Amino acid sequence: MPGYLDFLHAFGAQDTSRAQFFAGFYQQTMLQSDARLPRMIGHSWRQYQLCYNLRGVTCIERLNGKATEWSVRQAAVHHQFDVVNGTAVWVLTKGGQDLLEKLDQFTTSLAAPNFDTPQACFGTSLEVHRMLCHWAADGWRQYIDWLEDGLKSNTSLAIYGSQESKHSRETYVPRDLQKIQLWKEMTSQAAMLLTSNSNVMDALRAYYVRLLDNEDFPLRTECRKSIQNFAVYIESNTVWAKMQVCRLNLLAEVIDGRKDLVAQHFQNQVAERTEQLNHNLEKEAIVMRIITIVTLVYLPATFVSTFFSTDVVHYQASGDSGSETSYSHLAMMRWLQVTLPLTFATILGAWMAFKTATISRKSTEMKNNLINRKNQVTSSSKDLEKGKT
Repeated sequence: MPGYLDFLHAFGAQDTSRAQFFAGFYQQTMLQSDARLPRMIGHSWRQYQLCYNLRGVTCIERLNGKATEWSVRQAAVHHQFDVVNGTAVWVLTKGGQDLLEKLDQFTTSLAAPNFDTPQACFGTSLEVHRMLCHWAADGWRQYIDWLEDGLKSNTSLAIYGSQESKHSRETYVPRDLQKIQLWKEMTSQAAMLLTSNSNVMDALRAYYVRLLDNEDFPLRTECRKSIQNFAVYIESNTVWAKMQVCRLNLLAEVIDGRKDLVAQHFQNQVAERTEQLNHNLEKEAIVMRIITIVTLVYLPATFVSTFFSTDVVHYQASGDSGSETSYSHLAMMRWLQVTLPLTFATILGAWMAFKTATISRKSTEMKNNLINRKNQVTSSSKDLEKGKT
């Protein structure tokens, strides 16, 4: 069937994985004889054709007996069956050897394969469809368990762990949010693939059930029981797939909640670190303020002492004794007369500069507040005018 080419396009090297989400079910039924078609040995031209694709999961890596990595695999199926001669054509496209091994096991498990009658061939074709649907359902439960375990290992501490700074706790980084988002995407993809499998199997079941009502189908009486049993099996598979989709949807909701919780913990930890940094900066500001005050007090005295230690001002001991004097009252008075006014002037200048900066900042804030209020009043008046209009 030409539609089978659509399924083949999903195989091979690709830059993106968009093609793996393509699913479909095509059918073509020609159960009436047509004299215009050429006569061929073993071919009555009364046939039906089906093509569809299914998805399964396979564990590709294990560590200590536990699955660590899974891969989603797809299989494209084309089936053609001649309802008069019982001849069947199968074309299966699948990467890997697992589906081929299952087909070998299926053919060898038949105790006495009987292909002598069209009814027996038709029953065997239904068993092949059953085997393919079983392959599509196998492994999904373990894959969902792996998703749940991965979410638990990455986010359990966000639920049960302590978040107080004085206790040992998990430190969250943006990478943790990326991991949770990755689990969310894999969960959503699994739900979508299981839904597509369920829809394809529903279409397959409905097609064979419709054959029972087709008067041109010559095997509807002999194969009614086989079709009914096949329909019951496929229906149970679709119900199971829908239940797993509900499980995945619940897991996606849990992931969203855990992601929000981890983001909240991350923001709280960032706020705590910011608060601690501000506290340290306040301590440093206090220390720098003390150093500034001490510097303001000692700076004039240091300047005057340095100035009087030069030869610009020179004091000598008076008297005829010639003995050296260790203390000079005149030098002390000159030092105080210059140092105290200079110290006062320095502190006064620093205080005035601080006050000027404070007044300027408050003036700027008031100006901005007035501008914002004016804009709000203007916006409100415009809204009122629009409302009146």
